[in-house]
Amino acid sequence: MSNERLVVKDPVCGMGVDAATAALSIDHGGQTFYFCSQNCGDTFAAHPDRYVSAPGTNDLSNDPG
Repeated sequence: MSNERLVVKDPVCGMGVDAATAALSIDHGGQTFYFCSQNCGDTFAAHPDRYVSAPGTNDLSNDPG
């Protein structure tokens, strides 16, 4: 059993978020995005295209595989 954590970047504020304990996750465009707070999730949900770009063009992708 591994104790490895999957830490991803909240696409709104840039904070590192443990995927297992994230305040919120949202599926968008075939990817799952994780958020440090409900506020960041709500901000993303209102305008996801502001925070998501084409795959592979930045480090906002939270798809672990």
